[in-house]
Amino acid sequence: MAISLVLVFTINLSSIYAQNEVKYNAKLQGSNVVRPVNTTAAGRAVIFVGDDSLRWKLNVTGISDPTMAHMHIGKKGVNGSIIADLLNSAKIEDKPDRTIITGKITSADLQGPMAGKTFEDLQSAFKNATTNIDLHTKSHPNGELRGTIKIQGGSANVSATTTTIN
Repeated sequence: MAISLVLVFTINLSSIYAQNEVKYNAKLQGSNVVRPVNTTAAGRAVIFVGDDSLRWKLNVTGISDPTMAHMHIGKKGVNGSIIADLLNSAKIEDKPDRTIITGKITSADLQGPMAGKTFEDLQSAFKNATTNIDLHTKSHPNGELRGTIKIQGGSANVSATTTTIN
């Protein structure tokens, strides 16, 4: 019985944590790269931001040789500053028809203008549509795919406060 209670408590804690996460996505295309790239590659990024970590999954087709993946902040049409290195601690899985890149960072991993900031600050940048994911490959060392990070679906609470992202 004690084991059952521990198991239920553990499952409930993970459910609570998942509820505190906000989901974002980005459509990754060569036409979004600063100096657009002609490529058959495409992909989607899914990002989950919680109170103390950011997890992501990049699912891309048409590439098998990622060399860099960054989160940038800057105005549309400008590369902007790197605010997170997504390949630093990522797991890369090459499948026959796609490449899947997954990873996790904490706010301590934020750099550039986001160094020393919180995930709440990062989510404000997401809200303003000033953050992008750039994926670089051997074929396109300056970037092959890029996408603006946006909230997944309508609005969501960022934290227990009344802050809302639309």
